[in-house]
Amino acid sequence: RLINPSLLWVGGGPNRSRATLVRAARLHGTACSSQRGLWSGEEVTQLTTTWHSDIVLEASEAVGSAEAWRGWEVPSWGLSSLPPLRRVGPVASLSAARQAWSPLCQAAPRYVPANRTLLRSVVDGPEDPKLLALGPAARRRPSASPATTPATTPATDPFALLFSSRPPTQHRPACERRSSNADAVPQMYLSGDGARLASTGRGVAVRLQCGEAHRPEKNWIAFTVGSQLHLVYSLFPHAVLLSRLGDGMCERLWSTASFPPLNRLAGEGSLRIHGSATAVRYSDDSFLALMHTLDDAGDYATLAYTFASAPPFRVTAVSRALPLPPTAFPSALSLPPTGLQDGSRAEKLLV
Repeated sequence: RLINPSLLWVGGGPNRSRATLVRAARLHGTACSSQRGLWSGEEVTQLTTTWHSDIVLEASEAVGSAEAWRGWEVPSWGLSSLPPLRRVGPVASLSAARQAWSPLCQAAPRYVPANRTLLRSVVDGPEDPKLLALGPAARRRPSASPATTPATTPATDPFALLFSSRPPTQHRPACERRSSNADAVPQMYLSGDGARLASTGRGVAVRLQCGEAHRPEKNWIAFTVGSQLHLVYSLFPHAVLLSRLGDGMCERLWSTASFPPLNRLAGEGSLRIHGSATAVRYSDDSFLALMHTLDDAGDYATLAYTFASAPPFRVTAVSRALPLPPTAFPSALSLPPTGLQDGSRAEKLLV
């Protein structure tokens, strides 16, 4: 099934007649198997749970008129006429373009002596794709396209794909020799050439090299200022990284904790606060992003927040919780091509 969808409009500026709509999602499934085997010389039952995961993506001529996107008649948006999503595969380098992203580092199995059972959990692909506009598309709202039958085309403005994954064994060869809980943790990766990924199904991805290599890293919030890639690494404090697209090198440059409501929320010890989705430019001086809290019962609450568009990127406002079920949180935040001016009270956000 498809989960974690993301939408992005690129191109379609004053000198372009069409925008491109880029769609991405995670193709997810699970499988369980049982077999007899040996563990430390003892005969055991091995139970393996495999989490299948792929990224699917498609870029094509956008559909729907500005008038349609300003309304709430979903069929008029034309999404059902778009081509199907297809699997795409990040690779570790251009020389590895024929190799799959997997195999990935896997966690060590857990042995249950009471019933002589060995439990294995296997993840076989990348997760949680997020789309990010680069260049002009990151600095303005997309223009509308006339309603037409779409044809698959390359994106007219550059975009990137951010995702999380356990490290490929290509990146950590020691994983090929042994399972390791220290290595089998999600890390953040970036494919900076989304157009290549969309047109060929392959694109080089690099690990974002801030954060910890042996602890889980995910839910970073990406945004651009000018041509520079920035990433919100944590919500409290609001820590922002500056990163390079080409090699994933990054540096933590700004950290603030100056918004009292967020400070109070972070002070509630039973809640963990994480980022959600890619930030979008909301006005000349602010970005809009999403965060979610997770409590001890496993319930989510999603909140929107704004932060300044200039360093040190201080948080300026936090919303009430969005009316979503406690089992869900948004994976994307998008501005459809409504043709409205920035700041219009009638502007629409797709969550």
